[in-house]
Amino acid sequence: MAVDIAHVVQPDADAANSAPDEGNTPVSPKRRMRRVLIAAVIVAVVACAGVGTVIAIQNAQRREAITAYEGVSAELAERIAAVDEATDDAAGLLDLGGQVTDPGTLKSLSAALTASEAITPAPDTSPNAAWRQWATEKITAGAAGLEDRVNTARGAAAAITEAATAVRESHQSWQLDRATAALQAAREQLNAGITEGEALLISSDGKVLDNTPRQSLRDLIDRAAAARDQELSENPTADELNALATNLGARTTELATARQAVTDAQAAWQTEQDRVAAEAAAASARSNTAGSSGRNGKKTTSGDAGTTRRNNSSSGSQTGGTTGTTNQPQDNRSWEDMFGGSSNAVCGDTSGQSWDC
Repeated sequence: MAVDIAHVVQPDADAANSAPDEGNTPVSPKRRMRRVLIAAVIVAVVACAGVGTVIAIQNAQRREAITAYEGVSAELAERIAAVDEATDDAAGLLDLGGQVTDPGTLKSLSAALTASEAITPAPDTSPNAAWRQWATEKITAGAAGLEDRVNTARGAAAAITEAATAVRESHQSWQLDRATAALQAAREQLNAGITEGEALLISSDGKVLDNTPRQSLRDLIDRAAAARDQELSENPTADELNALATNLGARTTELATARQAVTDAQAAWQTEQDRVAAEAAAASARSNTAGSSGRNGKKTTSGDAGTTRRNNSSSGSQTGGTTGTTNQPQDNRSWEDMFGGSSNAVCGDTSGQSWDC
């Protein structure tokens, strides 16, 4: 606000010059001094008002600078916290080693984590913080520097998050590949078990004492085939593939157990067949031995009973030139049937004599 002091102190020149003509008396010195004092007071008031205005403006600018510095400091603290969170979230990913399809993702994550280590903490914003004593211009410049740090922290958090996501996706691809391979192997093993089971059912037909093991194997083969042919979702996860592979593995184990049960049943049947055959062979051997002994002995005829007998013992031979006599049991026991059969019967007694009945 500009004040024309000369205009305030000095009266109108025209009025002063014309005063004598109009009969006015001259201005007294006292009155002139009063006017000068009034003008000085006005100037002082205006000057003070100007200074106060400048100070107010400066104070407002300082408060604004401080507020800005505090705001940027708070944002920087948030961004640094985001970096720490991203770092914690990525913890352990570097230990995956060979469990990724793209090793380059691990290198990118390592670089992002290393870069974040250069980020320093946000400044203190407490009432006694040292920066609050700085000049306004320095505070403003400091806030601008904090903005740069905010951007750096923001970029670091984003880089870590992006790199960590890439590592996880690469690891998931690796897991999916392994699960796919495991499922393929499980299916091949199950197919082999089913094939062996079908062949065993054919070879064991009619060759078990109890058909229960064969029926159990048949049922398990059908269940295994249904599990093998189970449809997957459009985009199966590694967990889904691993679950199916585990299920198929269990079916393969069940089939192996069932096949062993049938094999054991076959073995039991064969053991029984061998036993029967051995008994038949033993009986046939005894029959052949007895028949051979009878043919080598002497045939006599009993006049009383009209039966024909053969003597295979020297004690049963005819003596004294007598004909038509028979050898009776030496101990007066009855004749005993040593071996019975539909086509070949050998009779004998307790003294060791035998003959064809």
